[in-house]
Amino acid sequence: MCKEQLAAILKISAEFPPPENAGPPEMRGWFEAINAQTPIPEGIMIERVEAGPVGGDLIRYAGADDKRLIIYFHGGGFFFGSSR
Repeated sequence: MCKEQLAAILKISAEFPPPENAGPPEMRGWFEAINAQTPIPEGIMIERVEAGPVGGDLIRYAGADDKRLIIYFHGGGFFFGSSR
């Protein structure tokens, strides 16, 4: 992430602070709403996929080698975070 991307994310976060005294469902909703505004770089393709009992996002860019894959397991503690 470059400095400009970080600055944009911090600006959006400052404009939409987390709800006070929120439980897990409210925090997940807030997090989804904030990240829906995060710009996606040009040429990126995001495809929602199912992997057994869970879902995830397959994120690729034009010209990527389809024989290589990085699997990232997000650790949000079921409270905060999302594959989106």
